[in-house]
Amino acid sequence: MPYQPSQSATAKPAAFRQRLAPVTAALISAQFLYAALALWLQEHGYKAMAHGLTERTFIIAALTVGVLAAIISFPVAAARIRQQPAQADSASVLKVVQKQFFIGFALSEVASLAGLFVFFVFADLRPLLVLVFVASAAILGHYSRARKTLDDFERMPS
Repeated sequence: MPYQPSQSATAKPAAFRQRLAPVTAALISAQFLYAALALWLQEHGYKAMAHGLTERTFIIAALTVGVLAAIISFPVAAARIRQQPAQADSASVLKVVQKQFFIGFALSEVASLAGLFVFFVFADLRPLLVLVFVASAAILGHYSRARKTLDDFERMPS
């Protein structure tokens, strides 16, 4: 393994913050790829697997689950930040911020997956599009929170 010089305590959060933006862009792009897949399938004749009176109830339930998962992701992720000790070093802060971001992302992803499930069952594109936007907004919110946490850490006196 080649020798790599160690980074200063402030360089590590800065490097992590720089990598966080492209990761966030990729995660949001993945949400829109779900919608692109559904549009492509619909254009090529995809038909619903189920029809009937349960469609409206199922769609409302999926929308509720998706939106609630995105909303709940914020307090769950915030609880991770509160677990951080008051006098933490950069390695422990980065570890907590990374966990916070990816837990928030995973819970936000539930919204898009619920919309995709509705599309596969009922071939209804509208709930998928709504939930893709909800998930993307939640992921963007988690990105902003992670950046703010890193910025606050860098401003703390050593």
